[in-house]
Amino acid sequence: MKLAVVLSAVPAAPNSNAQLHRIRVYPKDVKGMVPTGAHAGLDDADGPPMEIRVGANVEVARVQWLDSRSSDIEQCFGIGE
Repeated sequence: MKLAVVLSAVPAAPNSNAQLHRIRVYPKDVKGMVPTGAHAGLDDADGPPMEIRVGANVEVARVQWLDSRSSDIEQCFGIGE
């Protein structure tokens, strides 16, 4: 039998928007990702700001857990120096 495990760990504090990672996406950044039919007027897009939260069930295993970096990982959670 084989087993694969994906462990997601998120710091619990601060329990506010301060724990989120904010990025700004411009229309030119996504032009290659949308269908060609959606390109018309994309450069003029200036919609309202949106907040999108990507849950742990979607954003998993982006960063490899290396045992050699265990002290750095612990520091992310406020453990250690």
